Amino acid sequence: MVNVTSTLSDEQIADFKDFLIKLRNSKSSEIKRDQLLRVAKMFKDDLILDNSPRGMLVALAKYINLRPYGTDQILRYRIRHRMLKIKADDRLIEDDGVDSLSIPELQQACASRGIRMFNATPGQMRQYLNEWLDMRLHEHIPSTLMIFVNAYTYGDVESYPSTHEALKAVLSSLPVEVYHEQELQVDMDNATVEQKLKVLKEQEHLIQSENVQEKDHKVLVKDKLSLDDDKPVEAEQSNTSSSSTSPAAAKK
Repeated sequence: MVNVTSTLSDEQIADFKDFLIKLRNSKSSEIKRDQLLRVAKMFKDDLILDNSPRGMLVALAKYINLRPYGTDQILRYRIRHRMLKIKADDRLIEDDGVDSLSIPELQQACASRGIRMFNATPGQMRQYLNEWLDMRLHEHIPSTLMIFVNAYTYGDVESYPSTHEALKAVLSSLPVEVYHEQELQVDMDNATVEQKLKVLKEQEHLIQSENVQEKDHKVLVKDKLSLDDDKPVEAEQSNTSSSSTSPAAAKK
């Protein structure tokens, strides 16, 4: 559990609680686009990753072209490292423009973000990548949520005709542990003892599970990376290395 003082206004806190009530009472149809975006940007990548079960971590890794090996802690570290590179690449592509990418660079950029390429023309891929950049850099939607949005729409475009419908589906399907932690972070000052104990127990269970995994692995990592700040990405250790190269960075 990350203890931070909420920087949200009373209006934002009320907005989040209203969103949660609609979600829990199966009234997601009442959630409008503006509220969806306001609430989605309240989530933090690190909070989502730290409270996601292995199944979600594996799915996330696959959609960013990362082999899902290692303990949960190692996998989280590797996902963070890859996504920090993607975040930096987003800014480079935004500066140069999506149209500046060659077809191979465009394909690589889409593949590393889980963006649908099957039967997609270069024009469509550029459109999808522009949508990603708009949601990420202008709407400030967390990268983890955007990866899952792409996963939802990858093979089922008809069910999710828009990015916003897919984002609503993603937020509806997040593990309860994520919401328990998020509720606490949104309104820590008014959190009940019951809420705090519930999150602590969930965190203890997660730690115990990871400790069991680590007993059988000799390679350990100290996951000190954060997706929620913009520090430069340092070279990844050899035991967790990846072969991804940023197409935009390669031009610099």
